[in-house]
Amino acid sequence: MSDLMSFIFAVSSVSEDKAISRKFTRPVYLWIGAGVLIVIALVRIISTYTVFSQTYDEPAQIGKGMEWLDKGEYTVYIEHPPLARVMVAIGPYLAGTRSTGNPGQYGEGNAILHTGGAYFRNLALARSGILPFFILASVVVWMWAKRDFGLQVAFLSTAFFTTLPSILAHSGVATTDMPVTATFILALFALRLWLEQPDFRRSLFLSVAVAMSILSKFSALVFLPVAGGCIALVHWYKTPKSTGFLGYPVERWLRAIAAATLVSFIVIWGTYRFSIGKVDTLPGFLSEIQIPAREFTLGIQSVMEHNREGHLAYLLGEVSENGWWYYFPIAIAVKTPLPFLGFLLTGFYAIARRGAVLRRDAQVLMPLLISLGVLGVAMTSNINIGLRYVLPVYPFFAIIAGYGAYFLWFSLPYNPTGRFLTIGLIGWYLVTTFAAHPDYLPYFNELAGDHPEDILVDSDLDWGQDIQRLSEALKDKNIETLRSCLFSSHRNRDLDAFGFPPMKKLPTDRETTGWIAISMMCLKMGTFEWPYDQFSWLEPHKPVERIGKSIDLYFIPKGD
Repeated sequence: MSDLMSFIFAVSSVSEDKAISRKFTRPVYLWIGAGVLIVIALVRIISTYTVFSQTYDEPAQIGKGMEWLDKGEYTVYIEHPPLARVMVAIGPYLAGTRSTGNPGQYGEGNAILHTGGAYFRNLALARSGILPFFILASVVVWMWAKRDFGLQVAFLSTAFFTTLPSILAHSGVATTDMPVTATFILALFALRLWLEQPDFRRSLFLSVAVAMSILSKFSALVFLPVAGGCIALVHWYKTPKSTGFLGYPVERWLRAIAAATLVSFIVIWGTYRFSIGKVDTLPGFLSEIQIPAREFTLGIQSVMEHNREGHLAYLLGEVSENGWWYYFPIAIAVKTPLPFLGFLLTGFYAIARRGAVLRRDAQVLMPLLISLGVLGVAMTSNINIGLRYVLPVYPFFAIIAGYGAYFLWFSLPYNPTGRFLTIGLIGWYLVTTFAAHPDYLPYFNELAGDHPEDILVDSDLDWGQDIQRLSEALKDKNIETLRSCLFSSHRNRDLDAFGFPPMKKLPTDRETTGWIAISMMCLKMGTFEWPYDQFSWLEPHKPVERIGKSIDLYFIPKGD
């Protein structure tokens, strides 16, 4: 391993104008290595498609995307913008699937997935729509790290990003979280380029990238100003004040801002098919005006209302409607591999020291400030239902951790301690991430212990992904009747298609016997109504088997 690390760093230190005959000494091999890392990650992601049935949110995303493609409409359940939803619907659409007219937020998506009796094919086609976003995010991580830290750190950052369990997990499901992660870092990278030189080409790039981020998920509307402000602050700090406002005359900035804003507006409006309509919920005379992209405004209002009302969430044995300010720090602490966290903390220290000491290197502070800014904003949210809500910080975490590994390797040039520690942490990290396959979604590190369900559930552990595994277990055990409480967006007739035996609802007012299947969400949050512990009577019993990571299967004999 020591020789390998030395080879990686030695390769990247050789300038690109060396003769081709100097094999294995040109930086091109790090580019090739990064490409190989991305391909390996794609194989790992795709291999999970047939392991997991749909997560709870996937049918809604697919159904709305299909409505946009097939009917040219985007009218209800618009709490998410169209881009990611259209991308996950393109695969099924090109395969010949169309809208079915089923009612409800999940009915249409479920019907699409079960079209032609090809459930897993349709699900794989939908999930494949997320792969371009994963590739995009990986490439921008490489470009950002290379720009500020060099090829060695770019390679390490890409290696970390393409192997993080949370990134692999959300790159393998047809939801909005990986799209906003990819387009968020793309928009910020475009902003960096634009601040350096606000010409027409870069203004166009910025406007399209920002529009794509906003069209992926509305959280970008909150994250982008904070992160963009961090970038602008660093750029202002670096720029000599004698050169004008941020290096250019104010008039040039105003023209560039106006052009970028106009193009972003046109892209967003065009994605909503240039719709125009009234928004009755706007105040005063505004409710009587026909405004562009009516659904865009309604979607933002829906998200704001959702945040005001909160969302039932679970953390450390407690259930709350309004969440906890410390929810996301805890989620990051227990769902991120420990060796990665070690490199991350080292990187935070090394970057903060370098940026503070050398003003000309202040740009290295950007990933650090962006991460802290986004996390700080997220901590004020009342919606605490998964680490995925702060997934956009992970590309920057990967860059910081990449520099942390590089710094640790070279921090003690005459002492092998740093290199031995780097090798040990990288080895530990690789074992951890590959051992997590295919259960990247419910991954927890060693801090969570043997019962991570006592810390987090929902999309961090139980997002309904193990229904197929439960079906296989029931068949293997020849179980003919079952009482259950399953956290799933499947309809009952869809479960019949999986070969489930006749099922009865698990009672909440009394204990029962026989075969019982219960999701972690049900076990920890009951029927999602107070007192939330309706199934606590199961706790004294030992499960026969844990199905995947999210469902417990019990057998309680009569008289037990």
